[in-house]
Amino acid sequence: AYPKVYGTDFKEVQETLALPKKYIILSPSNSHHKKNRLNYRAWPHENWKKLLSLLPKELPVVMLGANGEESFFNPLKPYANNVIDLVGKVDIPTMISVIENAQALIVTDTGTAHIASAVNTPVFCLIGPTSAGDTAYKTTHNHVEIISANLPCSPCYKTEVMKNCKQNSCMEEISAEDVIHRLCLAKILYNYSNKIKREIMLPQSISIIISVYKNVSALSIILEEIMNQTVSVDEIIISEDGNSKEMEEFVASLKYKNIIHIVSEDEGWRKNRALNKAIVQSSSEYLVFIDGDVVPHKNFIEGHIAHSKKRRFCAGKRVELGKEYSKKILQKKLSVDNISKNYFKWIKKLHDDKIRHYEDGIYVKPNSLIFRYVLSKRYKNSLIGCNFSLYKEDIMNINGFDENYVHPSVGEDDDIGWRLNANGVEGFPCRYIANVFHLWHKKGFESEDKKINEKLLKNTIENNQYICLNGIKKIS
Repeated sequence: AYPKVYGTDFKEVQETLALPKKYIILSPSNSHHKKNRLNYRAWPHENWKKLLSLLPKELPVVMLGANGEESFFNPLKPYANNVIDLVGKVDIPTMISVIENAQALIVTDTGTAHIASAVNTPVFCLIGPTSAGDTAYKTTHNHVEIISANLPCSPCYKTEVMKNCKQNSCMEEISAEDVIHRLCLAKILYNYSNKIKREIMLPQSISIIISVYKNVSALSIILEEIMNQTVSVDEIIISEDGNSKEMEEFVASLKYKNIIHIVSEDEGWRKNRALNKAIVQSSSEYLVFIDGDVVPHKNFIEGHIAHSKKRRFCAGKRVELGKEYSKKILQKKLSVDNISKNYFKWIKKLHDDKIRHYEDGIYVKPNSLIFRYVLSKRYKNSLIGCNFSLYKEDIMNINGFDENYVHPSVGEDDDIGWRLNANGVEGFPCRYIANVFHLWHKKGFESEDKKINEKLLKNTIENNQYICLNGIKKIS
């Protein structure tokens, strides 16, 4: 990083302060707390206390602040045994060394964040009134996470909005759970993530539901990619809209322990019925839905849970591959992972093979600045059945999928999206962070089918029937 700063030799610091090899730093204070007005940049003491309570007790936490700031830290005391109090106890060269050797720094908009950037320590900066784009934390080598409540009035620093502000909601609304979530996704808390899942509002368990019909070759590829995800699932449910011998034999041959195969009578397109069976059978609190003709990116699950919360569905898009490259993937001559790693290199060849929606194969990190501040706001969200996720209770509350739809399209897409919205479950776009690659095949539905489905949806909307009558439960 530039400019580079240098501190005291760390071996000397470690011996003097009895620091462990691994630790993270909390730096709650900033220079504005001494001023006789609202500290707009401050995260509330209650939030810092909550964060301290959520951090693993086995993880050493260094509390860092300047000389003269001791009183600011009093509301956070008494500290737990894993907290090392260095507030007012170190000079600047020692502080630089302590920050340089930390696993991460959690901080508001203040000087220690700049030091961390200059020594390439991962920074998790809580930003409210100031502009993330104007800060100097980001370097070419550093890991910087800007954590913000994304309120419409932010940023407001040195504007009339800030002068008239009576309560810095932009900081108050950043939750300790949000911070923990970001630390987990960045693998700062990698060794503690399972324990943390049980203690905060992250999905404690995840099921992926794959809707299939006879295509064993595609399912084989999909399962391989699911097993190589950056975030693992607890359960894989194969929701078969039929009961083929080939599928039964294939599933029986699998050596994975966490697979459930659900079958139905083959009575034509009854995907929604099969999906409802899968929902009921699932044992996880969070459900991810894909189709049996889409292959997920290796960060697919991570992308879905990165912004998951109750009363929200996360919806992605799909790249539609051409015939020849779909064939290569099915023959295992090429993988989606190979394409994803060098996506722009492949664009010309994929274009020549008549790829559709190629832009939906571009991957960005779920918590990158460009996603959080641009892409997640720029694109209007809509739900497609081959790539969405939500908490199980949210889909149970609308009685699952409407089984009156017996033709493809609309029933597993527009209908479920509208009913979730009507019941107060907001949509969040996962475009670019939870990508899937659709394998080419001939379209299996007619325009007349869609007209029938659109008529059903129109009737649902006109009657405000967001709890379907013919769903998981049969309501008379």
